[in-house]
Amino acid sequence: MSTILRTEPGRGAAGRLGKKNGYSIAEALLATLIVALLSAGIAAGTAFAAKQYNYSVSVSESKVLCSTLSNILRSELSATDVIAVNGAGQVVGILSSPSYRTDGFAGTETEKLSVLHAAVDGVESNYGVLMLDEQPLLPAAAYTSYKLRAKADVTYDADENLFRVTLWIRTADGAERTSSSFDVMPLNDVIVRPPG
Repeated sequence: MSTILRTEPGRGAAGRLGKKNGYSIAEALLATLIVALLSAGIAAGTAFAAKQYNYSVSVSESKVLCSTLSNILRSELSATDVIAVNGAGQVVGILSSPSYRTDGFAGTETEKLSVLHAAVDGVESNYGVLMLDEQPLLPAAAYTSYKLRAKADVTYDADENLFRVTLWIRTADGAERTSSSFDVMPLNDVIVRPPG
C-alpha cells in the first residue's frame, strides 16, 4: 500500500510565492535606493580616478619639461664667456664662447635669455616659453601638454664663479607642478656687462 502525500494549494513556501503578484512599494523603493547609491559611488570614484590620473600625468610632463630645459641651460651657461646682468642681478643675456659656438642663432651678439610672456585669460603672466635670442629653447609643442609654462631665474655669483639657476613649471591656471634649482660652473672666465 502506497501513501501519496498531498498538500493543499496555498500551503507551504511554493504556495506563498505563487500567490504574490510583484513587489511592494517599500521593496521597490529600497532596490531603487541601493542602485542609486551604487551608481553615485561608481560615478564619484571614476571622477576622482580621472582627476588623479590627469594630475599625475601633468606632473610627469612638467618634470620632463623641467629636466629638458635644465639640460639646455646647463649646456648654454657652461660654455658662455660673456653675460649681461640687469639691475636685479639676474642674467638676461649669455654669449657662448667661440670655441663652443654652433652655427645659426647660437653665439650671436644679441643672445638674450628671456621668457616669451603668455597672457592667460587676459592676465599677463611672467611664465611662458623660455627664449634665447628670440628663439625658443624648446619648440612650443613641448609646452602644449596641459598648457605648461616655464620661468627661469638665473644669477651669477662672481665670487664663486657659479651660475645659480631656478626653474619653475606651472600649468596655464597657475598651479605649480615642479621646480628645480642647480648650479652651473662655466668652463671659461666670465665677463659681466650691463644689458643692451
